[in-house]
Amino acid sequence: MKRWVLLVLLLVALFAFYERAHLYVRDFRAHVTRNGVEEDGAQVFFNLSDDVLLENDNAPMYITLLQHDKPVGEPAQLNCIHFFICLVAQDGAIVPGSDEGARIKSMTATGVEFRDGEKRDTIVTFR
Repeated sequence: MKRWVLLVLLLVALFAFYERAHLYVRDFRAHVTRNGVEEDGAQVFFNLSDDVLLENDNAPMYITLLQHDKPVGEPAQLNCIHFFICLVAQDGAIVPGSDEGARIKSMTATGVEFRDGEKRDTIVTFR
């Protein structure tokens, strides 16, 4: 029995290593502020490349992918274990036309500042 558990753990570790750029883990302490108002229900995920995935299940619902040197938008395919971890397929391919006009102002280790498609200033802060 111990061998099977060890084998499963090894396979999970290999999968996580191989998909590390596509695997986003939730930061439970991070928060999102739009135009100075903190958003309820906004979930912040990040990967080892310091890219950020925002998801909000409350109205207005959205999924936003913020990557270095790529346009802001929605991932083409997203698979999640809700509230914990997400897997973005195809290196975060963006859905055409999503969040048109949005742009990243700055991405640092402490947070991300960007302007969304509706011209709202958004700040994601990691704690």
